[in-house]
Amino acid sequence: MPSETLILFPPFRLDVRNEHLWRDNELVPVRPKPFAVLAYLATHAGRLVTATELRKAVWPNTYVGEGLLRGYIREVRSVLGDDPEAPRFIETIPRRGYRFLPAVTTPPVSSFKFRVPSSPPPQLATGNWELTTRLVGRDTELAQLHGWLAKALRGERQVVFVLGEPGIGKTTVVDAFLAGVRGQRAGIRRQPTRLN
Repeated sequence: MPSETLILFPPFRLDVRNEHLWRDNELVPVRPKPFAVLAYLATHAGRLVTATELRKAVWPNTYVGEGLLRGYIREVRSVLGDDPEAPRFIETIPRRGYRFLPAVTTPPVSSFKFRVPSSPPPQLATGNWELTTRLVGRDTELAQLHGWLAKALRGERQVVFVLGEPGIGKTTVVDAFLAGVRGQRAGIRRQPTRLN
């Protein structure tokens, strides 16, 4: 599979590395095998992917019948809201295979730079935090955090946990998110809130 980790075909974003499918800013649940089918088709967009090629890519060294593959294609279409009679995403080429129809783009990996000070500087509260360390490949996580913040700002209650194995960068992602939020809010004057 190609090295692209983020594939865009509006309104969807396919995060191949983390096995997530996003519709705008909403995570769409997809089971692992249908996700693998979608990822393979999307990474080979615009060309015929034969049923044999798709079975070998998703189920190497395993015999998979045509009916099972058709079932997974049906599930992927359902997740995407695609109509097999008037396809926008997956076209069936009878007795041959499938073609992923939309033009896809793979955005460049953006990077964020920030410096973690030894003690919090006074300007941290105003959002003037200097960004100097690279943060690569966390666009999806940052977008999700911003989506949850937007919901909270609209008054929707929620609890968010940032989980993962030690050393994978949880604190770094949260620090980059907070630095970005502080930077966006730096020029906004906050009115005091009256409690009744």
